[in-house]
Amino acid sequence: GATGLCKYNGTWWDVKNGKVDFGSTTLCKYNGSWWYVSGGKVNFGATGLCKYNGTWWYVKGGKVAENETTLVKYSGNWWYIKNGKIDFSARTLCKYNGNWFFVSSGMVDFRSQTLVKYNGTWFYVKGGYVRFDETTVSKLGDTWWYVKSGEVDFDANTLAEYNGRMWYIDEGSINFDATLIYEYSGKKYYVEKGVV
Repeated sequence: GATGLCKYNGTWWDVKNGKVDFGSTTLCKYNGSWWYVSGGKVNFGATGLCKYNGTWWYVKGGKVAENETTLVKYSGNWWYIKNGKIDFSARTLCKYNGNWFFVSSGMVDFRSQTLVKYNGTWFYVKGGYVRFDETTVSKLGDTWWYVKSGEVDFDANTLAEYNGRMWYIDEGSINFDATLIYEYSGKKYYVEKGVV
């Protein structure tokens, strides 16, 4: 009647009803931790995703990494792991290998070009990750916001180039109502309806 993990000759085996299940690929709980089993034994070298009871878990070194928040590549996609499992509802940024990636519906959205709020700051995302090297304007809702070094600058009063035109930025966004003479970099520019 025994079911669980059993150590024999240095290997931990998956036992079901008293017999080693050599065909099992699953997760087994032992001493408060979940372990990855393949071919009937715990695979301490395994790192990746494993589906168990309808949930996709992140396994690292053969053990479910319940405290990890990271990205994991599986079947051609990069998935967002939070507390050891895929969070399919996530819409956030995740730092991985030195870049900040945009996650939507639990995976990195490499087609995205948008603004994303993270820890109180709005960031510019293009091609799936934050573009800290870019200064541009980006639309969110009905407003075109000024982005400097990858972050929305809500205090900016300047001119910004976008799509071959210079736009008047007033308090962080394009002011389409503005018609004025604006001094920028020692020169005066005529602005009409927000564009030079």
